[in-house]
Amino acid sequence: MPSESEHKLIESIYDVTIDLAKYSDLLSLWEAEFLRPVAGTSEMAQNIDPSIEAHVTRASTVLDMTQAQNEATPSLRQLVIENTLPIFMLSVDKEISLVNDAALDFFGFEAGKKLPEQAFEPEDGQKIDQYLNQLDELEAGRILAIIQPQDDEGEASLLFALFKVHDAETTQDYLQISAVHTVWNDDVADIIKNTFALSDAEIDLAQRYVAGEKLINIAEERGRSLNTVKTQSKILLRKTKLKTQSELVRLFSALQNFGVQNDNGKANDAGIGKQRHTNIIEREDGRKIYYEIYGDPKGEPVLFAHDIIMGTKLPKKLIGYLYAQKIKLIAPHRAGYGYSDVYMGPDRLNNFVEDVSLVLEAEKVDRFKILGFYAGSVYAFYLAIAMPQRLIKMRLINSYVPMTSQAQMDAIPMPIKVLVYTAKYMPKLFPFFMHVMAAQVKRLGHDYVMKEYFKDSEFDLKSCQDPDIAEFIAESFNCAFETGTLGTSQTAIDAIGYDWPSLLKENKMIVEYFHASESFSPVDLVKDIVQMQESFSLKLFKGGQLILYENPEEMLKGL
Repeated sequence: MPSESEHKLIESIYDVTIDLAKYSDLLSLWEAEFLRPVAGTSEMAQNIDPSIEAHVTRASTVLDMTQAQNEATPSLRQLVIENTLPIFMLSVDKEISLVNDAALDFFGFEAGKKLPEQAFEPEDGQKIDQYLNQLDELEAGRILAIIQPQDDEGEASLLFALFKVHDAETTQDYLQISAVHTVWNDDVADIIKNTFALSDAEIDLAQRYVAGEKLINIAEERGRSLNTVKTQSKILLRKTKLKTQSELVRLFSALQNFGVQNDNGKANDAGIGKQRHTNIIEREDGRKIYYEIYGDPKGEPVLFAHDIIMGTKLPKKLIGYLYAQKIKLIAPHRAGYGYSDVYMGPDRLNNFVEDVSLVLEAEKVDRFKILGFYAGSVYAFYLAIAMPQRLIKMRLINSYVPMTSQAQMDAIPMPIKVLVYTAKYMPKLFPFFMHVMAAQVKRLGHDYVMKEYFKDSEFDLKSCQDPDIAEFIAESFNCAFETGTLGTSQTAIDAIGYDWPSLLKENKMIVEYFHASESFSPVDLVKDIVQMQESFSLKLFKGGQLILYENPEEMLKGL
């Protein structure tokens, strides 16, 4: 029979399925009921009341059912308002019918008013008028065109895609105008370079345009005057037979987003906002591996070992720094994260090494460095042991550390302590927490989860107010649960439950620990790790878990 405290815990488990905001209450009860001195934990974990596991399983099912109901028919308004990129809707009479906060900040216009004539280039304004006049005849959901707002300085800005959408609630058709990401793609770059006979310097300038860099910044980085860069820009435009920088960015976007022919004559899968889909490897067993490339495509290769929740998405500030430092950051999605297929077979860490080897082979990389972030550090260490001849060094930002003593466990803040403890000693129950977090992201929104996840750090909460970082975190949350919670749960269990001490003792590689004062892993625990090997070093910073994204200059200096 469950005890009185277990009855309260069971009630709390079901309460969370109804009210996700009661998650903190569940963690407190969970800690009181289960967290015991580490020395006797393994025996305690084997003697958990079977009814607790049964209730957790049922509660997970309830979450899945309610999630399916919530996802059944999301309204058009909800989709627009929750989008972190600028997006708005136009009715047939050119009235702004719906606009989100991002578009309000970007353009300054509000719902209920006519679209200002000066909002877009005259040519693009004509396209908007044309599609509004033909709205009844157009196919919904298909990309109609790529347009760009007016820019007096002629410098790169956001690109926008035009779609026809149908609102089931109002039974009206609208023209949707949505911001899209434009990212560098080597295949498209080669086409532009070969077609227009561009030099390496000119293709580099085109690449910087696509990255959204301003002419003054390009001049400073190249050590040239602004007039010199402007002259180079005019030569580039003359060669490509274009009039403005905006047209060059649009040419690149059109080639990338509307399909580039590959060697088999088939269009590559590189849709709007789908940078991650431009790099796909299919293994012999049929499982797909996705990876992303950030920074300078010809720069020094650095492999990014991502965290469990904070994955391969990067904010613009960090991407810009990678370009400036000539770093090619290769960011594979681990199995079950983002767009890589789940792998639940044996030897998952060895399977991860195989995935990375395939990615490195595809990118023609021999020797490389590793940048590991939090829980990704266990994978970084495993790669160091598996590929000692190929790895130059690794740098770990806010690294996770092994929890092998009571003092270490007590040093971790809530709720991380409960999650780590459960993943390590009660792995069968751990997926329920991932179910709850995934449901929170979808039902309570990214802002709510951000504040809860980083509530113990003033540095991180302030960082989350930066729209660029907030957008990146939101995308990270989405990717963490893209394939469900199974892969994310198993990744956490593997990373936390692995025999860390043996990894640390076997490793002879140069390891640079860069650690922040408000990190999830207490500084004192990291100091203990650094003392284990002469090749380990530690550099401390004032900041929080998000310091890599808030202060990339310091975190990547000398990498």
